[in-house]
Amino acid sequence: MATKYLKNSDKILQVVLNDAKLIEIGKYKPQEIGTLDDALFSDNAVIKTVALMVSGLSQKLSEKQIYNQVFDYLKGESL
Repeated sequence: MATKYLKNSDKILQVVLNDAKLIEIGKYKPQEIGTLDDALFSDNAVIKTVALMVSGLSQKLSEKQIYNQVFDYLKGESL
């Protein structure tokens, strides 16, 4: 069986999403998290929102760029 090596961004995502309050709010199971790439395609708004933030940080985007990405995503989700 091949070992899957996690990148730092994957580890950050998992640590944040393992927060009990986020799990309660997002109604997801920690096993659903996977990697950052998986989370960016998640149907769960909490998982995807955190993934967008972690991805933006790992790409060294500005805070404004990250905010705009998250805002645009959440605005689209609320329609």
